[in-house]
Amino acid sequence: MEKYIGSYKNIYVCQSKDEKILKKSSSGGFVTSSLIYALKNKIIDAAIVVSMNKEKPWKYEVTLAKTEKDIISSAGSKYTIIPLNEFLKIANNNQKLKLAMVGLPCHITAIRQLQKKGLYKNIKLLIGLFCGYNMPFKATEFLIKKSKIKHYQIKTLEYRGNDYPGGFLIKTKQKMKFLPKKYQQYPEGHTTISNQKHYFLPKGYYDFLNLMFVPKGCLRCKDYTSELADISVGDAWNWDNSSVVIPRTELGNMLMKNPLITNKKIDEKELYRMHWHNIKHKKIGDSLTLKAIMLFIKTFGRIIPFRLISPIIKRRTKIKRRWSLKDVGEHWDRTNDYDDVNKGTYSYFRRFTDGYKLSDIRDNAYVLDYCARTGNGTSYFAGKKKNLKFVCMDVSEKMQKIANDVLKKKGINFKTKLIRTTWFPIKDNTFDNVLCFETVEHLPHPEITVKELARVTKPNGEVIITMPNTLWEFIHWVAAVTGIHHSEGPHLFISRKKMIEYIKNAGLRIKKEETTVLIAFGPRFITKFGEFFEKIFKNNLMQYLGLRRIFVCEKI
Repeated sequence: MEKYIGSYKNIYVCQSKDEKILKKSSSGGFVTSSLIYALKNKIIDAAIVVSMNKEKPWKYEVTLAKTEKDIISSAGSKYTIIPLNEFLKIANNNQKLKLAMVGLPCHITAIRQLQKKGLYKNIKLLIGLFCGYNMPFKATEFLIKKSKIKHYQIKTLEYRGNDYPGGFLIKTKQKMKFLPKKYQQYPEGHTTISNQKHYFLPKGYYDFLNLMFVPKGCLRCKDYTSELADISVGDAWNWDNSSVVIPRTELGNMLMKNPLITNKKIDEKELYRMHWHNIKHKKIGDSLTLKAIMLFIKTFGRIIPFRLISPIIKRRTKIKRRWSLKDVGEHWDRTNDYDDVNKGTYSYFRRFTDGYKLSDIRDNAYVLDYCARTGNGTSYFAGKKKNLKFVCMDVSEKMQKIANDVLKKKGINFKTKLIRTTWFPIKDNTFDNVLCFETVEHLPHPEITVKELARVTKPNGEVIITMPNTLWEFIHWVAAVTGIHHSEGPHLFISRKKMIEYIKNAGLRIKKEETTVLIAFGPRFITKFGEFFEKIFKNNLMQYLGLRRIFVCEKI
């Protein structure tokens, strides 16, 4: 593996716990959080970073960040070639300061060569970014020209603006006379938000732009992962706004102690899965087909209309990705009959009634309902105990709005929280009880979410997790296809053995476990018949035949 990514200590997927940093950053906020950590712990006195020019917001500028505010304001990718001399000039002018520098593989390699000769020893920390290709500034000018927005109209320009993974986003000063359209995300092309004109292209367009403007030097470069940095950082694809991080030195390992970062160790195979296309490009070379495509795009790219490229970009992105939390949220946003279907479904409400029977929830508890959807679980538990306070967290904006309306009418003490990240923006040891009904099977990384459920639970607090039995997946599919039930959307049913492993690894102890629901629907006398046999087979056959597994866990 070292021949592809250089020497390293471990490989991690990381994400900042700070929502402000997470929103401003391109992928997980690791670099920003690490610079702040290094500054606060006197590892460095300042950092050489790249920001957008305040006077000309479509241009970059290399600056010296001496405060946390300076570091946060410089967050986000800048997809344009930046000469090394601009970094060296700042390092020369601040020789008495211990500096950090964030750069691409070519920058990092040059600094290491200079340091071998005894120069720029004041640069103490090198954070290297993954880089497959870069582009000259004329690529940025090309996109501005495509947008038909004048330079003087530009208020801000972001290379990774909008929700993760973002894309090329121009916000303008131009006020529009007509009413704005409302979007959770910026749609492709022109739109208006808050009466201001904006222009957005998804990140996938950079693949096309890279081929059109790639410099010859980038094609000769063999370093994708900044192999000579103290710590290397790239996008953790399909990990919902996270960074993949490779510490290479003791100083790099020190940054992994940052308490404002959550991290999970991964293996080389997972890194390959994320980045093999670029590793192969750098270390092995491109196929003749790709070389032919590159030559064609480099020759004719400027005259190809973007409307012809858009379907290709969307299709390619869809093929490359497995589902994310955003995909799950969009599925539930599209589901119009959730409560209509479930209000008369016997098996649906059993998740709440059975969960409550096994629970030790008490009056005055502070409760997290993760993926609360329309708030039915919150409503049920609130009616059973006094003075419960809830946080209803979900990945669907639509479900959050419905829950908000329903729970307000019932006078329940709650607040909603929309989330699109694997890690929760919540402090450790916050809740007395955590509810997670029929959710883990929809998550792209359920093992991390179970750890997060445990992390935000107080010591000796309770976590209830329910999930379908894998035996019933075919029946779920038939119900969705025949219209009896809504589609499950993105999901992968989890085996009992695997879930028990997740629970133990999260630092939870299973207090109670039951498998319930033998007959999922039908007249009441039929479902009562099922309940009768559930009691008879409770300790043997139900574990294999029941629809739903319920785990009631205690935080150790």
